[in-house]
Amino acid sequence: MSRRSSSIRRFPSWVKPRSLEAADGGRVVVLQEGGRVIGLFPGGSQENLLWTHPALASTDATRRLCRSESWSNLGGDRTWLSPELEFFFPRYPDTSVYAPPRTLDPGDYRMRDHGPAAISLTNTASVMAYRADRKIPLRIVKTVRQAANPLGPSMPRGVDYAGYSLEVAIDAPARARAIPLVAIWNLLQLPHGGELFMPTYATCRPTRFFGIIQPGDIRVSDRCVSYRMTAAGEQKISVPALATTGRMAYLRNEGRTASLVVRSFQPDPSGIYADAPVDRPNETGFAVQACNVNSTLGAFSEMEHHAAAIGGDTGLRKRRDVSQVWGFRGPRAAIGDVMRVLCGV
Repeated sequence: MSRRSSSIRRFPSWVKPRSLEAADGGRVVVLQEGGRVIGLFPGGSQENLLWTHPALASTDATRRLCRSESWSNLGGDRTWLSPELEFFFPRYPDTSVYAPPRTLDPGDYRMRDHGPAAISLTNTASVMAYRADRKIPLRIVKTVRQAANPLGPSMPRGVDYAGYSLEVAIDAPARARAIPLVAIWNLLQLPHGGELFMPTYATCRPTRFFGIIQPGDIRVSDRCVSYRMTAAGEQKISVPALATTGRMAYLRNEGRTASLVVRSFQPDPSGIYADAPVDRPNETGFAVQACNVNSTLGAFSEMEHHAAAIGGDTGLRKRRDVSQVWGFRGPRAAIGDVMRVLCGV
């Protein structure tokens, strides 16, 4: 059986955390502020598998961060909208100013409990589309549920687990004017210094979105792209929807132990993926992205995936994206076995 508590240690009550707790001790923490999953704690551990802003350790520091005029990067697993060029560059085609929309993040999420094992977050917002030069009314509904361990009884000895399923739905009301392409964009922030794996169906050379990638940080095989995320600065690569298998994994060594976070999602190679590099707006089709950040924004690694778009010429006003996040911590050899089973790597 699962149980839910109204708050959880490590996060100030002011940001309204809720936790989903499994019988094996695994916990998933959800915040109303910013509408996101903020904590993933395997097997009763107090050590979060997700990256969070250091300010969340203090109520006063959290208040200052959330009330800042600039973007409050709380961390965890957040939902944005793509294409990035449409919603994050208020002076487009001048791309010198980058500004996440406050109606999107933190937005104005309302949280609702659905029994002991599910929580929903709803944000009804108007988001400015700068290239189309119009505001788009949208409703974003996120539902977080516990996810059973995919390994079941074959779980290696000594490995702890916590996981969740995330369903994100967006819809534009019928009364809204024709809308440009818009898509769900989920970004999972993880502690810096690990390696991100993107399994592929065939050999795929990733596309560099920005930054200078250090020699040797990217490895390409006939079934996987891996990215060692240890460099300073900010860099990003991407893989198209046609190539991805719908799994991503982030492996991080922690001395004698290791942690592994796997995301499973459902790519649609027939759908329209509108996100593109800032300097090459016509290069589209990308579903999977890996972003390395070690700068004034913090030190974290991002595992990102996009859903196919609605709007434009698609004729669609609604889209639903369902993914699972599985988190593990344990002996390095055992975590390697988990990685091979879940990702074939």
